[in-house]
Amino acid sequence: MSKESNKPTENRPVSPNSVAREFALRFIYHFQLDYFSKENSNAIPVDTNQLLLKINNFKETIDLEVSENSFEFCKSLIVGVATNIDELGSIIEKYLENWRLSRLHSVDLCILYIATYEMVFYKKTPPKVVINEAIELAKSYSTKEAPAFLNGVLDKLWKSQL
Repeated sequence: MSKESNKPTENRPVSPNSVAREFALRFIYHFQLDYFSKENSNAIPVDTNQLLLKINNFKETIDLEVSENSFEFCKSLIVGVATNIDELGSIIEKYLENWRLSRLHSVDLCILYIATYEMVFYKKTPPKVVINEAIELAKSYSTKEAPAFLNGVLDKLWKSQL
């Protein structure tokens, strides 16, 4: 997973929650085979204490400054995705047109898991903000086509909840 720039864009200040989402994306992408693979999720229940330990250790290895409040939000996103991975996958699949989860780019799938968790379970962030944050992550970490694709999927999810 690469990032085009580790600096905020000129016209977009980086909020603490944006940093938390970026951390969550990097963690989920890095550990996707351990905790976030839909194929593995039924076999092994998530050990939240072990997951929190890995999150704390991961924080020490990356070049991202995360405030304490942001880190708490980040941990809630990661644990929420890990403990709801099957349901999140089922929800996402409903809004994919002519796609399956297994065909999605790994980064895009990680972004969708985070955004879907935040919109469906967390519900403290306005959906427009969640979608915009997902698009910004895709601009930094995925392909040129990803922002429009993710916007379409997440917009359908949001409209289904109205």
